[in-house]
Amino acid sequence: SWDEKAKIENPNFFVPDFHSYKNMIERVLSKEEARKKTDMKEFKHYTLSEEQKLSWERNGFLLFKDILSKSDVENIVQWCSDIQNWEPTKGKWMVYYEKSNITGEEMLCRTENFLPYHQHLRSLLTKESAIVDVLEQLFGESPVLFKEKFNYKQAGGGAFPPHQDAPAFNTFGQKSHLSLSVAIDAATPENGCLQVSPGQHMKGLFPQAHHGGLTPEEESKLNWDDVEMEPGDVLIFSSWLPHRSGPNNTDKSRRVLYVTYNGTSDGDFREDYYKDKFLNYPQKVDRLEGKDYSVGAKTYNLATPIT
Repeated sequence: SWDEKAKIENPNFFVPDFHSYKNMIERVLSKEEARKKTDMKEFKHYTLSEEQKLSWERNGFLLFKDILSKSDVENIVQWCSDIQNWEPTKGKWMVYYEKSNITGEEMLCRTENFLPYHQHLRSLLTKESAIVDVLEQLFGESPVLFKEKFNYKQAGGGAFPPHQDAPAFNTFGQKSHLSLSVAIDAATPENGCLQVSPGQHMKGLFPQAHHGGLTPEEESKLNWDDVEMEPGDVLIFSSWLPHRSGPNNTDKSRRVLYVTYNGTSDGDFREDYYKDKFLNYPQKVDRLEGKDYSVGAKTYNLATPIT
């Protein structure tokens, strides 16, 4: 038949495995079902426009300037500063470090797993709100919190190589995730703002380099757009969207809150995620002397400057 003749044995080019195509088909069907559900529901705090829905489908991300109130922004900025000063504590929030590109000295890079210890921030991110309304419209069902982190990107902070989040998030068999990014400080090309490759979220998993991100060859093929943000701006993007960020070459921090969600039908795995990370790639104060954490790093330190 024509199909049989079209097959190529032992191709000399990259061919995604079956699961890449399976995931693509599931995402398309899920989005179609989501569109049907959300078209019928009225949302109290925020309703996506048709233009926004089309942009999401086409590009895999949306940037919002109006989703958080002035008081919400002021609170999040203050809470970030508070959490940034929390001392590493065994068995609690998780603190990670990197080496400064300027001095070579160790400096704070990230704090994770802080929402169990900060009810005000958890409430803002999970209770009835404009954020939850938008996420429900994009998922087609209620969102469930999966993980959270503050990245501090201090002066001299390193670059994050191009990557997709999906390989690090799919440990528990979930179909897809969305990440919400809230700018704490202004994000510019000079201080290493996020860059995205619009429209590439529908192409499955790209070939992976040793650091867990895209290979240099794949990176060079893509178009990259800067996502400049002011404090309080919110970016939502697909876990399949390739993204990266450059080093911070300024003398000020470029802090950002990242919160990742999945749809209700994919279950609640937040506690499982952090239990597994605690065992396989914990913060330094929780590490066991002599234990090798390099295997866990392949999942939990994917494409970061964290040491």
